[in-house]
Amino acid sequence: RALEIRAGLLAESPDSITAMQRVATSEGLVGEVLQMRGEDDKALGHYRNAADLHGKILAQRPQDENAQKELASIEAKLDKLANDPKSEDGLRCASS
Repeated sequence: RALEIRAGLLAESPDSITAMQRVATSEGLVGEVLQMRGEDDKALGHYRNAADLHGKILAQRPQDENAQKELASIEAKLDKLANDPKSEDGLRCASS
């Protein structure tokens, strides 16, 4: 529910760094929960959304250390899933 609300606020203010940060955080948390539940394919989508938002933040604020750290963390999760033989989507990503 929090993700829906935050995404709505981002839709209203698409250039808002604060809104992007909040949605990215929510996307990452949803991804973690889904990954813990074994729903890796769904987790990947949320992690990708988070990575995209952190990338947009860094495009506007290249020196933002928090965004750099968050993006690195999300990219590590994406890499782990992409290389996880248990993940069907991971196998597709790794073979492409």
